[in-house]
Order: sequence, then structure tokens, then C-alpha cells
Amino acid sequence: MRRIALVLAIICPTLGLLVEAHDPTATRLTWVRDIEPIFKARCVECHRTGGSAPVPLTTYDEVRFWTGVIRQQVVSRRMPIWQAARGYGDFSNDPSLSPFDVARIAAWADAGGPRGDEASRPAPAPEKALRRLDAPAARQAIREMSFP
Repeated sequence: MRRIALVLAIICPTLGLLVEAHDPTATRLTWVRDIEPIFKARCVECHRTGGSAPVPLTTYDEVRFWTGVIRQQVVSRRMPIWQAARGYGDFSNDPSLSPFDVARIAAWADAGGPRGDEASRPAPAPEKALRRLDAPAARQAIREMSFP
């Protein structure tokens, strides 16, 4: 019995050196390929120049300085801000991140926030048109609303 345990203790670690679970460079998260699409879908509506958030996060150059803070805010669920109480309906404008997206952002930040190859950028998704009303148009729209 001791011989078998000794043989296994010697052979098993050696086998682990021969078999690699995955190619580490192929699974590494990057801004271009993995994180930027999440930010475009969930963050840049507020985090853009002229948006309601104080820091624009639309490009890698804007984001790279903030990777540690972004990680902290996302993992603690302080960002993205969503004031509606959970469990009382689904909202089409809910910017909340899935646990999968939170883990991806955290892993990317932990890896130093690598940029990635521009050639690996996914095809752009159609942009949502932002509807902005100036004050007179907003007042007119409110006047035209009917309430029960």
C-alpha cells in the first residue's frame, strides 16, 4: 500500500506537467475583446463626456487609470447604480451586471487591465439612440401626457 502511494505521489505531479488545461494566452480577458462590450452596454450611457457620471469610461485610455476603482465598485455592486428594488418587476433600462460580467471585469482588472489586440474587437452592435429633450420640449411633452 505504501508503495502504491509513493508511486502515485511521484507520478501524479509529473503528469500534471505534461497536460495543460488551456492555453493561458487564449483565455486571457482583454479590454478590446471582452470588457469594452460590457461597458458599452452597461456603463457608457452615464460614463461618457457630458453624461451624468463624473468620469467618462468610453475608451481604454479613459478606463486604464481607474481599473482598481472599477473593480472595487463593480464587485461591491455600488456600480452600476440602480435604485429600483429587486424582485418587483423587470425593467428594460436596468444597467445591472450579471454575476458573470462582474467576475469578468474583476478578473480583467486583477490581470492589470490588458488592452488586447485591436484586430480581436467584436463587430459593433447597433447603438441605441439617446433621446434628449430640451426644457421647452420636455414641458410640452408633459403637457401632452394624460393621467388617469
